Amino acid sequence: MANPLRVGDTIPEVVMVNSHDGTSAYNLIAGMFRLICSNGAMVSDGTIESVHVKHQGNVINDVIEGSYRIIENAPKALEQVNAWKNLQLTDGEQKAFASQRTRTMNRTWIQRYVIRMTRPTPA
Repeated sequence: MANPLRVGDTIPEVVMVNSHDGTSAYNLIAGMFRLICSNGAMVSDGTIESVHVKHQGNVINDVIEGSYRIIENAPKALEQVNAWKNLQLTDGEQKAFASQRTRTMNRTWIQRYVIRMTRPTPA
């Protein structure tokens, strides 16, 4: 029996989007998801790969080939995530990483997020 997930664990997951009438393409999106709460809440840690197939031509073969490609790449991505989890940064490296990340993020988004997170809850 598999070990139960714990908060902080990262797992690969595949999401499929399709339409019943062919008005949107078939989309298969593989991503890494992290358990953030013991109630089962998950957050995306990023996309591994995605397959986008229009409802025309050799759809079945394209979907199957894309699915195999995602299945093949998901374990490799999970191995990389686990390797990064074991990487310990020094204080200086942590500050440099955070500083670089902050510079590359949209500052408006940061301001809105910080304001929303620090605003007192109405009584």
